[in-house]
Amino acid sequence: MKMTEKYDLIIPPGVPQSTIVDVVKKFDVDVAERKVQVNYAIGTEDKVMRNILVFRGDHETLKEVESFIERELTDKIEKSFHFERSL
Repeated sequence: MKMTEKYDLIIPPGVPQSTIVDVVKKFDVDVAERKVQVNYAIGTEDKVMRNILVFRGDHETLKEVESFIERELTDKIEKSFHFERSL
């Protein structure tokens, strides 16, 4: 059995829960927590660790997930504000 390397794709703050659920149903990824260092202001010495949500999966799948999220968010924004793409 071949072991594939796993990668993390940070779920940006503000991504709707419905989009996260859609990703998990559509793609072979898991939702996981990951600790990251957060700097709140330039020049501060505080090193604060926070848990963030990530999608965990293989590299190719996460590239597809990234594109999917971008399309989903763009569609939601366009529908909310009645924008039309000019391209």
